[in-house]
Order: sequence, then C-alpha cells, then structure tokens
Amino acid sequence: MKNVSMKGLLLMLALLSVGCQRRALYLADPSVQLQLRVHDTLPLVGVVPSGELYETRLYQSTSGELAELAYTGPEGGELFVSPGSYQLVCCNFDSETVFFEGTESLFRLRAVSLTAPPATNLLFRNLVQVAAVKSGSPWISEEVVGEPGYLFVAALDTVKIPYRHQHDAPMVIVADAWPVVKPCRLIVGGVTGQEHLSAANAFLTGISPGRYLGMREPVSGAVTLALSLQPSPEQTQLDTGFNIFGFAPGEAVWLYVLLTDTGGGRYLFPFDVSPQCDPDIPGLTLRVDLDFEIPEPAHGGGGLAPVTEDWNLQIFPVQL
Repeated sequence: MKNVSMKGLLLMLALLSVGCQRRALYLADPSVQLQLRVHDTLPLVGVVPSGELYETRLYQSTSGELAELAYTGPEGGELFVSPGSYQLVCCNFDSETVFFEGTESLFRLRAVSLTAPPATNLLFRNLVQVAAVKSGSPWISEEVVGEPGYLFVAALDTVKIPYRHQHDAPMVIVADAWPVVKPCRLIVGGVTGQEHLSAANAFLTGISPGRYLGMREPVSGAVTLALSLQPSPEQTQLDTGFNIFGFAPGEAVWLYVLLTDTGGGRYLFPFDVSPQCDPDIPGLTLRVDLDFEIPEPAHGGGGLAPVTEDWNLQIFPVQL
C-alpha cells in the first residue's frame, strides 16, 4: 500500500512539472498588407487624378455579404481581416460625382451617376418634345444625370486569408485598380458668330446609368447625360470632354445641342449619333457639324428654334 501511494505521488509530481513549463504565447495576427496599383493614364486625357481615399470591401465568398471594411490611400495600406475566403472590391471613395448603392452585398454593389437638378430634367423634356414635333426625332423619357468623375476599381474574385500568428511572415495582397469610366470628347463644328453666344449645352441619351463593381456589369436601363460646351471661335467649333459608364446596350444614342444667344434666342439641333458610339473604343470622340451662324440678338429673338443638320429653312421660334 505504501509503494502504491509513493508511485502515485511521484506521478503527480511529474505531471505538475510538465504542466508548469514556460512556453511562448503566439497570438493571432489579423493584419494584411494591401498593395494597390492604380492605372491612372487614360486615352484622350492622359494622367488623371486618382483620388486620395480608397475603400476596400471584403465579401464572403459563399454568401456575398459584407465581412470587412477598411480605408487606405491610393498605394494601399494595412487591413485587418479574419481567416476565411473572400472576394475583394477596392475603389476610390472621395468622388463627389459618383454615388454608391447596395454596399452590403457583392451582387448589389454599384456606382451610379448623380441625378441632375429638376430644372435640367424639365429643360430636357421640353427639348425632346419640341424636337419630336419639329424634326421627327424620338420621344425620350430618360432621367438626366451629371457626368461621373474618375473611378478606379480593383476586384479580386478569390482572396484566401489563412490563420496567422505574430511570428509569421506578413501576408500581402496585390491588386490593380483600373478605370471604370470611359473618357469621351464631343466636338460640334461649323458654329460661327460665337461672339453672340451666351451658352452652349448638350444632352446625350442612351448612356449606362452605372456599373456593378463586383459583378463588373453595366447597370440596366439608360439615362441622359447633361453637358456644357466650351466655345472655340478661332476653330468655329464647340467642344467638351466628359466621362460615361458606357453606352446602354441596345439603346439608340441621340445628341441634342442647344445654343442660346445673348438676347435669349435658343436654337436646337438633334442628331442620331448611334453609328459613332462604338463601345470597344477606349477613348471615343463624337463629332457633328452644324454649319450654323449664331445671329445677332436683335435678329435671333427669344424662344426656341429647332433645326436639323439637313434643314435649310429658318423655323419660327416656339415660346417655352
């Protein structure tokens, strides 16, 4: 009995000596380094501002629900991510002309253009009505939006984050952010008498309202883009550069040019520019020629005179 008790005591002492050994404590390390490369050289315009604040969203691979959110600079930075499998979407977040919707789901996350003021929408509806009556152009009821700013998006379909501790080598995610908007240029030629010009506006229909950032597809539907044209009297033309999210598939693209003289006279020129709108051209230039001289205000009068490129007759003004 004494031997059994002694053996049990020795066993307990041995176990206690093993249990009290000092061992290093390895804590979990949730930090990940994101290296972001922004491709900010665009056709037609060259190097453009790429933003100062970038938002990185990690969505669960299985459900598409938002799991992690972080903010960095345009070069990337440190993220804190739990182990798992994700899809990553990163974009510049400091544009005042782009609105983000559906941010909680990868399948609904999209960037869209901001809606134009009600007065601009009302003006466009009036122009479409006048042009449809006078020149036979189509009735268009699209919502008018403003031009989107430069948007750069990096998207990775599979990001696997393993369990890591503090002594493991740093984990680095490398992602390339590409432009989502399409740079374009509009040239309206053959405009003389620009000394009598007060304002030059344009509306471009058949534009995609936005892009799904995770799915990389255009948002369904079509909108109209409102533009302001800059005069170039020495070249007898008006022009402007602008961005779009692309053209809406299957939609005709109409251009409405509205010139206002210094006396309040308005002249409307509708054009079907669908043949020029190639979605595969990365930097697109649209050109129309008016062959029109802006009359002196005393002769121009007030109201709206809609004309098309093949008309040779002066149309009586229609008072709005």
